[in-house]
Amino acid sequence: MIKPINITPLNTTNILQYKCEKCGDYGTITLENNIINTDNEGNFTTPLDDYECQKCGEKL
Repeated sequence: MIKPINITPLNTTNILQYKCEKCGDYGTITLENNIINTDNEGNFTTPLDDYECQKCGEKL
């Protein structure tokens, strides 16, 4: 599970919170040279298929 946090008034963020459904690891991901667009409810407007759990390697 990935959800955006610290959403700006322009509905963008570069900080994501994750929790792995397989091993239970959780934390934050800070994107260095990228921003994620969200809608007014905080849902992603583009799919995020590139992120894996840092502990077990399962897709988030």
